Amino acid sequence: MSPSARRHQADVGFLLRWVRGSVDAPALLAEIRFLVPRLGTREVGRLTKTDNEKELEEVNGVLRLCDGILAKHPYDWSVSPYAEQFVTSLMKKPLVKSLPLPSVPAPYELENGLEEGSPTRAESDTCLLGLLIDGIVAEGCETLERDPHARGYTLLHQGIYFTIKSHLKLEEVTAQEEIRRICARMLGENRQIRRMGFPSTLQDLFVEQVAVCGVNKFSEFLTDGTVRMIQSLQTSRGCFSMIEKGSRLSIECYNHLSSVAAAAIATFLSA
Repeated sequence: MSPSARRHQADVGFLLRWVRGSVDAPALLAEIRFLVPRLGTREVGRLTKTDNEKELEEVNGVLRLCDGILAKHPYDWSVSPYAEQFVTSLMKKPLVKSLPLPSVPAPYELENGLEEGSPTRAESDTCLLGLLIDGIVAEGCETLERDPHARGYTLLHQGIYFTIKSHLKLEEVTAQEEIRRICARMLGENRQIRRMGFPSTLQDLFVEQVAVCGVNKFSEFLTDGTVRMIQSLQTSRGCFSMIEKGSRLSIECYNHLSSVAAAAIATFLSA
């Protein structure tokens, strides 16, 4: 296998880890493990001992989501023929590069609404599972995933949805047009985050935007400045954690951030 092919394979592997973090129950359970140190507990089974009600509710929300996914889909999505088709398509190098992407300025302050619009997290999970497990567009998803009022993480989830849909050849041309529209908006948000000085509250979103639009080969997200910003989050141990004004907020590895940062950096290797 050539170095280029190996790099692209690594790109695919990292991206799959990241996508699985959005739709796969075991990966969601893994998210709990990095919440545990912040909660001050030593065992997942003893989460109720925390006195931080907000973070406890966050963990309970993840657990409820896991229960729902396991009840409806008791097997790993990656064994489905549609997931296999997605992986196979993703591993193929595109024949042409994406056309230049215009930046659509975000007429709002990102920090004031990171999950505005549709789909909600639960709706996004339903739509992604419909594609990857059943190979269908679940009822209502097309309307939800085209909500023009989406911003932040909600807009990001729209990008993930249409990326998967495009690789499954479901209305491929239309899906690619939607990806272009969404990434143009995300580019505006991405540049707003830069202007704000890369605050810790938006670092995860910034990295995920680079991963989604980078894997779609939009070069505007694949700049030297971008990779330096992502690398600034890397710890001496090789994993990633948030920083605030040059100071690291924690010496702990953030599993989710480490996965998406690896996916984002991998897009540079295959660009």
